[in-house]
Amino acid sequence: MIKNFSLIVSAAALAVMMASCGGAKTATIAEVKGEWQFETAGGKTLSSDVTPYIYFGNNDYHGNAGCNSFRGSLKTDDKGNVDFGVMAATKMMCPNMDCETAVMKALGEAKGFSLKGNRLTLLDIEGKEVATLISRCQKMKHSLLQGEWRIVSAGGLMPKAESKPTIWFDTEERLVHGNAACNTFNGEYSVDGQLISFSKNMAITMRMCDDMAFESRVMEALGDAAKFGLMPDGSVGLFNEDGSLVMLLAR
Repeated sequence: MIKNFSLIVSAAALAVMMASCGGAKTATIAEVKGEWQFETAGGKTLSSDVTPYIYFGNNDYHGNAGCNSFRGSLKTDDKGNVDFGVMAATKMMCPNMDCETAVMKALGEAKGFSLKGNRLTLLDIEGKEVATLISRCQKMKHSLLQGEWRIVSAGGLMPKAESKPTIWFDTEERLVHGNAACNTFNGEYSVDGQLISFSKNMAITMRMCDDMAFESRVMEALGDAAKFGLMPDGSVGLFNEDGSLVMLLAR
């Protein structure tokens, strides 16, 4: 089910496509660095309990196909070709494997891509669409952060059912406070466009509770956060400097 796949980026095609105002264009890995969420694969809209996505780094990639996680190393050459090499993946079985099968098939067929705005299209060797993806960090006004948010996940970990982790933003005063699953915290933050940085000397109470592992992830995520953005489903994500999601927030 898991195949090797590569993305071929043509410098000549890039020049031609960039000259076409408003049209899709081929792109470098640097332009697509970060997380992308799969919308369709094989011409079908995807549905899964776990949102399928892929992260592009400088020399690596990883993601989740709807059930299993996958990862590999990126290789580039002086002609602009990108080789994803051999993909490693977990081998769990989930109740619905249709999404997983479609995503992995699309990745196996992908030989190139085009980029238009915040949407990425994977193309096969004939230039036909095999999958569409949308950026997981879309433009968002800072003022929309105002108020309280539920912390859905932090550092890839979800809180225990009895935990009620929250974060509250005062966008005028640039203040933040909340509950990290056990202890309360408060401090300052700064913004520049969609760049965000939380104060390193965040004040926090010192109780011991059952969900200290998640609490640690929350505080680490606040320390790593470098950018915020709107997720495709309307939730908000905090991302690190590499573009990886470190905290997911919802109303």
